[in-house]
Amino acid sequence: MNRPVVFQFSGQGSQYSGMGAALYETEPVFRRVMDRLDAAAADELGESVLAALYAPGRSRAEPFDDIALTHPAIVMVELAAAETLMAYGVEPDLLLGASLGEFTAAVLAGVLDAEECLRLLVRQATALRTAPRGGMLAVLDDVALHRRVPLLRERTEVAARNYPGHFVLSGSHEDLTAAEEELRARKVVCHRVPVPYAFHSRRMDSGEPLFRSVMARAELRPPRLPVVSCATGGEVDRVTVDHLWRATRLPIEYEATLAELERRGPFQYLDLGPSGTLHNFARNGLPASSRSRSLPLLGPLGDDTRSLAAVRAAVPATRPRRQTPVSKDGSMKVYGFPGQGSQAKGMGKDLFDEFPEETALADSVLGYSIRELCVEDPRRELRLTRFTQPALYVVSALAWLRERRANPEPPACFVGHSLGEYVALFAAGAFDFETGLRLVARRGELMSRADGGRMAAVLKCDLETVERALAENGLTGLDIANHNAPGQFVLAGPAELITAAKPVFEGLGAHYVQLNVSAPFHSRYLRDTAEEFGRFLEGFTLRDPAVPVIANVDARPYRPGEVARQLARQIASPVRWTDTIRYLMGQGDFAFVELGPGRVLDKLVTKIRAEAEPLAGEPLASAEAPVPEPSAAQAPVADAEPVVARAGGGPAALGAAAFRERHGLRYAYLAGSMYGGVSGADLLVRLAKAGGMGFFGTGGLSLDEIGAGLDAVRAGLGADGPYGANLLHQHADPHRESALVDLFLRKGVRTVEASGFLRITPALVRYRLSGGRVLAKVSSTDMAAAFLAPAPPAIVRELVASGQVSADDAARNADVPLADDLCVETGSGWHDAVGSLATLLPAVLRLRDAAAGRGPRVHVGAAGGIGTPEAAAAAFLLGADFLLTGSINQCTPEADTSTAVKDLLQTLDVHDVALAPAPEMFELGVRAQVVKRGVFLPARAGKLHDLWRRHNSLDAVDAATRRQIEEKFLRGPLPSAAPGGDPKRHMAEAFKTYLDRGFDLARRGEPGRTVDYLIYCGPAMGAFNSWARGTVLESWQSRHVDAVAEQLMTETAALLRDRAAAFAAL
Repeated sequence: MNRPVVFQFSGQGSQYSGMGAALYETEPVFRRVMDRLDAAAADELGESVLAALYAPGRSRAEPFDDIALTHPAIVMVELAAAETLMAYGVEPDLLLGASLGEFTAAVLAGVLDAEECLRLLVRQATALRTAPRGGMLAVLDDVALHRRVPLLRERTEVAARNYPGHFVLSGSHEDLTAAEEELRARKVVCHRVPVPYAFHSRRMDSGEPLFRSVMARAELRPPRLPVVSCATGGEVDRVTVDHLWRATRLPIEYEATLAELERRGPFQYLDLGPSGTLHNFARNGLPASSRSRSLPLLGPLGDDTRSLAAVRAAVPATRPRRQTPVSKDGSMKVYGFPGQGSQAKGMGKDLFDEFPEETALADSVLGYSIRELCVEDPRRELRLTRFTQPALYVVSALAWLRERRANPEPPACFVGHSLGEYVALFAAGAFDFETGLRLVARRGELMSRADGGRMAAVLKCDLETVERALAENGLTGLDIANHNAPGQFVLAGPAELITAAKPVFEGLGAHYVQLNVSAPFHSRYLRDTAEEFGRFLEGFTLRDPAVPVIANVDARPYRPGEVARQLARQIASPVRWTDTIRYLMGQGDFAFVELGPGRVLDKLVTKIRAEAEPLAGEPLASAEAPVPEPSAAQAPVADAEPVVARAGGGPAALGAAAFRERHGLRYAYLAGSMYGGVSGADLLVRLAKAGGMGFFGTGGLSLDEIGAGLDAVRAGLGADGPYGANLLHQHADPHRESALVDLFLRKGVRTVEASGFLRITPALVRYRLSGGRVLAKVSSTDMAAAFLAPAPPAIVRELVASGQVSADDAARNADVPLADDLCVETGSGWHDAVGSLATLLPAVLRLRDAAAGRGPRVHVGAAGGIGTPEAAAAAFLLGADFLLTGSINQCTPEADTSTAVKDLLQTLDVHDVALAPAPEMFELGVRAQVVKRGVFLPARAGKLHDLWRRHNSLDAVDAATRRQIEEKFLRGPLPSAAPGGDPKRHMAEAFKTYLDRGFDLARRGEPGRTVDYLIYCGPAMGAFNSWARGTVLESWQSRHVDAVAEQLMTETAALLRDRAAAFAAL
């Protein structure tokens, strides 16, 4: 549904230090507008607004309330935000202004010029400084309270009516202090607005003459777009000085204005103010039946670049984005560079003399003659990976330099196939010629050392058939390494599986060719190589491409700060060439020019265009600046920080960069599995798309239910998406544990969350040696030590002897730790581990460091009790490489449990949990933390476990107690024992039915059975509720799992910065 778009602009009180900084760094249009307007403001002000707004080292928490700066700054940010959206083709149909935001609306409507507006605002701020000082107070209650309470009525004025249950008061500091005390005594929530004046009250009247004098010089033209005013509650036919004074002096009537608009709606409201204030008002003010929608663009806590992407995804562009480079025939110009396999003796023969400087530099870097290798190849080295890759890079890079001389107009984008992506990044200015060559030389060296597998081409077979053949024939150890064109794939994996796949695909009528390569490139088996290359990348300064480059990993343009992370991932990820071209097809017509040896890509592009459908995706960014002139080498920048997967610092820089790269994440943030599939497909997919990772909860589900859930996750994220599944230790049922591993291997689950393990089991070892990644949750140093050691030799020998694991796989992992990552878990909603994070995490970190040996680093994360920024910050300060949250994710819209459970969880305090027997480990006495508020289950389950411990059979329990269990606990008869069975075991199974039934009652939200709900939950839930109170996350309906993750990580980063500054003197 295409709704008319309303751009909304807020005023004073929405500002903060650093507002819009992320867009200033990443969006050329935003930066260009801000710079232009800052120059206009500085002419009048005598200083730079931007210098104060983006002052180095200034935190968002520091006051930014000098009206001489904030008045122009707010409008500058709003105008830059609007211009940015319009550059992407998102145009407004109406402009809504509130207070100072009416000036922004007036500029965009053509009433006055932006530069003139800024000069007037600076003068206006000077005029307003003559007004008495004061403040404003936001109140969360009905505005009728102002009339009913004499102190409020007599000493303050209503300055704004925002939505039912929210209004703002203005007054002197003394009067507002008295009002705060009165309101808090009545238990009414209120908070100060960060402004130094009593705007929209009679205390502003003394500034009116100067205001009118300043504005009298302005030429105000009729609006070209409809302007809606929160001073009048409707459209304004003509913006006059009188109107602008009313907008400054009269109360803000947002509630009435929104109601008036809704009579004409529905609309798509876009809040372009600094804090998302009007978005919050709209969301709370819109009736439940409204079909209107609201989105913010900026905010002090979120990631503005992600908000921009969300707006662009949700709001259709009304016209194409401006300034996309095109070729002479009107189509987009795209340059492509080939990868390994395109090399041929004689390549580059006509280029080396044309570019002697680059040729000599290549000889110096490589230590041999690049001309001799490419043209003569006397030692037949051109076919070897460590020589092929730098040779292809040099020849393709020189071909680009020649093309640039002949056609200097920048293209719409660059693409490269595997190795060719490095040439694309060089051409786009991400690094200079020498840096690219050094990266490629190291990449070739590392990949040439890899072994343990092979590759094969599959032709004349579609993607669905390939995936089904792998899944149904025990070939999930093979990865699709390249999707080159419809019906053209390359598989990679262990040599024996490559051989075993040949008859399978030939039986399907496909053409199957085993390739003469030394290793399974672009597959999971090169993860160690990818991680080593990632560490090498940390020594280089890599820039964001000046022209879009489509990444092989996800067939999308590189985003800011992603170059190092994507290049490291590329080694162990499939080359999605088909989707790359389909993405370009979705952007419109394009002219493809292949640069480099051969014409392999030309043929693939022709085939894809003929046989595949376009792929929808975000628009290409335009070339706002010319492509930097490529140079042979650039002088090093002193003390330059390498641009790796840090996204410029902030929440994306928390934790270990290598951990994020290993799992392909933006944040070092995981959502742990939740029993019974509560952490299901919706939760995992939403979190993964935001840059985190979750684990599917398998406990308590049948294998069919687990399989269906995993299929849903894979459908949402693809085979290579960042997700995992829980491998729960089955003490009493090892056959189920083994069946789970079989299922995971069939379904291509790359990572498991191993939990509850009290010993290392054959099933766990089999998964690890079959190429799976293990993240092990541990609550003791002895289990941590077990996971840090290689798989027990005795178990490995048994698995090899039984044919469940190959001898090659066993040998390759003989010295490799059983776990890729450890997660120290205490105080969680799963079990009652002894100790605390402060004692156990440092101990496990020391164990990890002492055990470090061959292979990639084992990362150690933290879980349990993490529901606030303070708890998360403490974990990172203790040395955690990542966080894993649990209970707080159960109270999100995506959690697969009942609204009754979520309503209850939202009310919990820290102390509202208790311990109850864990059904999976009932006989071992392991207990889990569960909700006790309004629930009898913890006490009843504890009684059942005590009965089991004291008696050897149900027959030994007295009749009255049995009757109580049947009538009050189970509400039905106890199950009968099987003849000849173990009576003690039967009693345990009978009592566990109460726990299983309690979980089912809770998940379904069975009315009238709340007292028997089993809800796994730790104290972090109560802590989270306390932190979220009074914020947008207070209601569970707003606690989307990605919003929780981003808010928690953002505030954690801010807290750590502030605490670091406080302790800097030490």
